[in-house]
Amino acid sequence: SIDGYTLYLFADRRVFYSAINNADSIDALDFFTVPGKGDLVAGMVFGNQIIFWGTEDFQIYNRDPSDANEPFQLVKGAGKPFGCINTFANANVGGLICWVDQYGVVRSLGAQYLPQQLSNAGVQSDIRDLEDKSEIRLWDYVSGETGFLVVRSSEFTWVYDFKESRWHNRLSYQRTTWQAKHHMRFANKDIIAPDQSGDAFYLDDSTHKEDDRFIVWEFTPPPVTNFPGGGDVNRLDLDIEPGTALGATAAEEDQMPVVTMFRSVDAGKTWKTGRQRDLGTRGQWRKQVSWIQCGDFGREGVMFRFSGSAGVPHAIMNLAADIKPNSL
Repeated sequence: SIDGYTLYLFADRRVFYSAINNADSIDALDFFTVPGKGDLVAGMVFGNQIIFWGTEDFQIYNRDPSDANEPFQLVKGAGKPFGCINTFANANVGGLICWVDQYGVVRSLGAQYLPQQLSNAGVQSDIRDLEDKSEIRLWDYVSGETGFLVVRSSEFTWVYDFKESRWHNRLSYQRTTWQAKHHMRFANKDIIAPDQSGDAFYLDDSTHKEDDRFIVWEFTPPPVTNFPGGGDVNRLDLDIEPGTALGATAAEEDQMPVVTMFRSVDAGKTWKTGRQRDLGTRGQWRKQVSWIQCGDFGREGVMFRFSGSAGVPHAIMNLAADIKPNSL
């Protein structure tokens, strides 16, 4: 709806509109046809304009309050050949229009109505490999001063961090996707409906569990290589902010948080058994987190993965490795 009008979109690209402030009153001649190819699948109001997505394109219309006969007028030249992959694969992120196009690319609407690519190769690969594209959902939320765009399906959840301009996977415990399927903003809270229960939750950046289950954080730095000779990792040092453990009334894993390091020497195909290190008790600062004798690696290099699940915040700054290169 916009300015008291209620709009109804039809797949054949007709858009009917109601009388002002009366959604029950619709004249049979009060409609316009959105130009383009393919079915009309979605529409969204932003400001005094509306974006209409087809399966193969989008068009922009202006709301013109001075023209009672044609209150919605096409912005000529604004349309582009980038449709929307389904009805729900779009979101308005604080005025920034985002959507998944027919090619599986996440885009935002830039200046002069030019589509900008947001997704990377990993996000696009997961979208394209998804068998049922109709299940993709887009929505957004704000945590602190940072906005996030969620691209979710039953197989994966990718989240874009607008502050850091990067993507990360978000998973619920022992799941391949985040259980949060539906979202709405109400009473200054982000309300979440999960995919496997009838409960409702709200997002809270000061809570470090999800429905009383662990939230596991994990990151994998780029591989280290010395092609073709490989090398030997004598020592690994992680620059992480410890000393944030909770007090004696908290769960044991939150009083004594740990970080686990995993190692792969075959480009991430398999991972060695994890090795844990303590992050320190409450009030313990500048604790060095190190692993020694981390093994050798060959021509494919070595990769490290770090994870933790304690209900406390972590800040990871740097990673350093003492490596002895091998020569042929």
